[in-house]
Order: sequence, then structure tokens, then C-alpha cells
Amino acid sequence: MAIITVSGPWVGQWLVVNQHPRHVRAIVVLGGGPINRLARAAQLFHEGYAPDLILSGGSPAFGNITQAQAMDWQAVNQFSVPPSALILDNHSRTTYQNAMNTHAIMKAHHWQSAMIVSSDYHMRRVRFLFSRIFQSTGIHLTFVAASDPFFRPSRWWANPKSAATTLGEYAKLLANAVQMLFRGH
Repeated sequence: MAIITVSGPWVGQWLVVNQHPRHVRAIVVLGGGPINRLARAAQLFHEGYAPDLILSGGSPAFGNITQAQAMDWQAVNQFSVPPSALILDNHSRTTYQNAMNTHAIMKAHHWQSAMIVSSDYHMRRVRFLFSRIFQSTGIHLTFVAASDPFFRPSRWWANPKSAATTLGEYAKLLANAVQMLFRGH
């Protein structure tokens, strides 16, 4: 218990990467999380930070509807984002695939900057993977966190869902580091 008391807040806070928003060519929203990710991205879109949103998530959200398709509907109907501003990645099932497919979309459009939006607890791993996939491409990335309602970085152990998510992110980060080592990134 003394270890949690001394290092407890740091364990959760370290996962959060939240840079200051900047004007970019596209905002990338990672699927797999609560609607607050899309809400934060839509807010940044309406504030004029980017003209397009890339909605990334191929895992099923509802039946045969992918996470990207569900976000597409929500972006248009709940957050008033015009359909013409939305690009869907319906194939990504992991954060690694989010990065790979986003890179392909940006390369195809010749875009040189993006803001990546995901849940606060997810951002350390997002930055790790995206930075490696995009290294030496000349594409500038900014990482902006969406606060998750159940996750409290300085008290990550205070509820079971937050504790499980925190420990799970560390395990996934380790697994992704090994994956990148073997893939040469």
C-alpha cells in the first residue's frame, strides 16, 4: 500500500499526454472509447483547428456497423459536423492499425499535419505508436486527450474500472514496445 501511496498519482498521470491544440490539416479520432473522444474532436473542429476529421475504428460497434461508421453518424447528427469533412477508416482494430491506416490516408491526401484525439488514459500508447509509424515522414502530429469520465489520473486506483484500465494500458504499452522492436520501428 505504501508503494501506491508514494507512486500512485504518478502511475496514472504518466499515461496522459495532452498537448496544446494547434491548427492542422486533419483531426484523427480513435474508436474504441466513449463518445467524449468524438465530442472533443468535434469541439476542436468547430473551433477551426482542422477542416477534416478522420474517424478510425473497424471493430464492430453495433452489429455490422463499425466504430468509424457509428462515429460518422454521431458526428453528423449529434455534433453538426458536415459529412463532407469526414473520412472513415473502417479497418483498424488496434491502435497500431489506427496509426498505420491514418498514415496511409494522410499520405494519399498529401497532408502534413494532424491532431490525434483519444481518451486521456490511452494517449501515452497512442503517442508511442503514432510517433514510430510517422517517424521520418515529415508529418507533424499533435496529441490531444479527451478526459474520460471514469479515469482520474491522480487517483487511478480509486475505482475498479479505472484501476483495470490503467494496468491494462501499461501491459498494452509493453506489448506494443515489443511489437515495434520486432517490426523495426
